[in-house]
Amino acid sequence: MHLVDTSVWIDFLRGKETPRVGLLESLLESGDAAICETIFYEICIGAASPRQFRNYRERFSGIPFLRLPQNWHLQGAEMGYRLRSEGYKPYLSDLTIALTAILNQVPLLTADKDFEAYRRLYDLAVE
Repeated sequence: MHLVDTSVWIDFLRGKETPRVGLLESLLESGDAAICETIFYEICIGAASPRQFRNYRERFSGIPFLRLPQNWHLQGAEMGYRLRSEGYKPYLSDLTIALTAILNQVPLLTADKDFEAYRRLYDLAVE
Protein backbone atom coordinates (compact mmCIF):
# COMPACT_ATOMS: atom_id res chain seq x y z
CA MET A 1 0.00 0.00 0.00
CA HIS A 2 1.15 3.56 -0.83
CA LEU A 3 -0.41 6.84 0.19
CA VAL A 4 -0.57 8.80 -3.07
CA ASP A 5 -0.20 12.55 -2.66
CA THR A 6 -2.33 15.13 -4.44
CA SER A 7 0.62 16.18 -6.64
CA VAL A 8 0.76 12.74 -8.28
CA TRP A 9 -3.02 12.52 -8.67
CA ILE A 10 -3.02 15.90 -10.43
CA ASP A 11 -0.40 14.70 -12.91
CA PHE A 12 -2.43 11.52 -13.42
CA LEU A 13 -5.68 13.43 -13.99
CA ARG A 14 -3.94 15.76 -16.45
CA GLY A 15 -2.65 12.79 -18.45
CA LYS A 16 1.03 13.48 -17.77
CA GLU A 17 3.41 10.60 -18.33
CA THR A 18 5.89 10.61 -15.47
CA PRO A 19 7.58 7.79 -13.56
CA ARG A 20 5.38 8.55 -10.55
CA VAL A 21 2.21 8.40 -12.66
CA GLY A 22 3.42 5.07 -14.03
CA LEU A 23 3.87 3.79 -10.48
CA LEU A 24 0.41 5.11 -9.56
CA GLU A 25 -1.12 3.23 -12.48
CA SER A 26 0.55 0.03 -11.24
CA LEU A 27 -0.70 0.69 -7.71
CA LEU A 28 -4.23 1.22 -8.99
CA GLU A 29 -4.11 -2.07 -10.89
CA SER A 30 -2.98 -3.95 -7.80
CA GLY A 31 -5.34 -2.11 -5.42
CA ASP A 32 -2.42 -0.65 -3.48
CA ALA A 33 -3.08 3.07 -4.00
CA ALA A 34 -4.59 4.90 -1.03
CA ILE A 35 -5.62 8.43 -0.13
CA CYS A 36 -6.57 10.22 3.08
CA GLU A 37 -9.15 12.85 3.93
CA THR A 38 -6.78 15.73 3.18
CA ILE A 39 -5.86 14.38 -0.26
CA PHE A 40 -9.54 13.76 -1.06
CA TYR A 41 -10.33 17.33 -0.04
CA GLU A 42 -7.47 18.82 -2.10
CA ILE A 43 -8.49 16.88 -5.21
CA CYS A 44 -12.18 17.76 -4.94
CA ILE A 45 -11.66 21.49 -4.33
CA GLY A 46 -9.54 21.62 -7.47
CA ALA A 47 -12.48 20.68 -9.66
CA ALA A 48 -13.17 23.15 -12.46
CA SER A 49 -16.93 22.54 -12.64
CA PRO A 50 -19.80 20.97 -10.69
CA ARG A 51 -19.68 17.99 -13.06
CA GLN A 52 -15.95 17.48 -12.50
CA PHE A 53 -16.48 17.83 -8.74
CA ARG A 54 -19.11 15.08 -8.78
CA ASN A 55 -16.80 12.93 -10.93
CA TYR A 56 -13.88 13.38 -8.53
CA ARG A 57 -16.05 12.77 -5.47
CA GLU A 58 -17.42 9.55 -6.94
CA ARG A 59 -14.12 8.34 -8.41
CA PHE A 60 -12.02 8.95 -5.31
CA SER A 61 -14.59 7.65 -2.85
CA GLY A 62 -13.71 4.18 -4.14
CA ILE A 63 -9.99 4.48 -3.36
CA PRO A 64 -8.94 3.01 0.02
CA PHE A 65 -8.65 5.65 2.75
CA LEU A 66 -5.90 5.66 5.37
CA ARG A 67 -6.97 7.39 8.55
CA LEU A 68 -5.36 9.21 11.43
CA PRO A 69 -6.05 8.06 15.00
CA GLN A 70 -8.47 10.02 17.14
CA ASN A 71 -5.79 12.01 19.00
CA TRP A 72 -3.58 12.71 16.00
CA HIS A 73 -3.49 16.40 16.87
CA LEU A 74 -1.10 15.71 19.76
CA GLN A 75 1.50 14.13 17.49
CA GLY A 76 0.75 16.66 14.77
CA ALA A 77 1.34 19.60 17.09
CA GLU A 78 4.66 18.14 18.24
CA MET A 79 5.68 17.45 14.65
CA GLY A 80 4.71 20.94 13.51
CA TYR A 81 6.58 22.55 16.39
CA ARG A 82 9.74 20.59 15.62
CA LEU A 83 9.55 21.40 11.92
CA ARG A 84 9.13 25.10 12.65
CA SER A 85 11.99 24.96 15.16
CA GLU A 86 14.18 23.47 12.43
CA GLY A 87 13.35 26.34 10.07
CA TYR A 88 10.58 24.74 8.00
CA LYS A 89 7.09 26.09 7.44
CA PRO A 90 4.74 23.21 8.30
CA TYR A 91 1.53 23.52 6.29
CA LEU A 92 -1.34 21.69 7.97
CA SER A 93 -2.29 19.78 4.82
CA ASP A 94 1.27 18.50 4.29
CA LEU A 95 1.58 17.66 7.97
CA THR A 96 -1.62 15.59 8.02
CA ILE A 97 -0.61 13.76 4.84
CA ALA A 98 2.88 12.99 6.17
CA LEU A 99 1.52 11.95 9.58
CA THR A 100 -1.03 9.66 7.91
CA ALA A 101 1.73 7.90 5.98
CA ILE A 102 4.00 7.65 9.02
CA LEU A 103 1.33 6.33 11.41
CA ASN A 104 0.01 3.86 8.84
CA GLN A 105 3.60 2.79 8.05
CA VAL A 106 3.28 3.24 4.29
CA PRO A 107 5.42 5.15 1.80
CA LEU A 108 4.20 8.44 0.35
CA LEU A 109 4.22 8.72 -3.43
CA THR A 110 4.66 12.44 -4.11
CA ALA A 111 6.12 14.96 -6.52
CA ASP A 112 6.06 17.66 -3.82
CA LYS A 113 9.47 18.70 -2.48
CA ASP A 114 7.89 19.99 0.76
CA PHE A 115 7.89 16.44 2.12
CA GLU A 116 11.70 16.33 2.14
CA ALA A 117 11.70 17.80 5.67
CA TYR A 118 9.43 14.99 6.89
CA ARG A 119 11.72 12.45 5.26
CA ARG A 120 14.78 13.94 6.95
CA LEU A 121 13.32 14.53 10.41
CA TYR A 122 10.79 11.68 10.68
CA ASP A 123 12.04 8.98 8.31
CA LEU A 124 8.97 9.36 6.11
CA ALA A 125 9.38 6.92 3.23
CA VAL A 126 9.03 9.10 0.13
CA GLU A 127 8.90 7.82 -3.44
